[in-house]
Amino acid sequence: MGTFNESSNARVYTGGLAVDIEKTAQKIALKKELAAELEVKKEFFRLYLEHSFPLTSLGTYHQLLSNNIENNFDGQAKEALTNRFQENIREAHYLHYLFTSFLRHF
Repeated sequence: MGTFNESSNARVYTGGLAVDIEKTAQKIALKKELAAELEVKKEFFRLYLEHSFPLTSLGTYHQLLSNNIENNFDGQAKEALTNRFQENIREAHYLHYLFTSFLRHF
């Protein structure tokens, strides 16, 4: 609990409420500083993800492979490989959709 001190004909209250107000102000300032720092790191991470994980080319690459298979194979092997690459293409497009959705809501 705070105390009153006599100082040149004036009574000054020290401690108690003044300390609580200062601690509260420090907590608020720290929370704001942490929030700003987290926002900067979040933006850096989002940009890193956009740059490092380009999933759009994966579907295109698999489409090129699928076309090459169709031109160079025949019979059951062609059908099995083509089906597999078509599944991979669909999965790549779905992953791209999930990834872009994640970045929009990040």
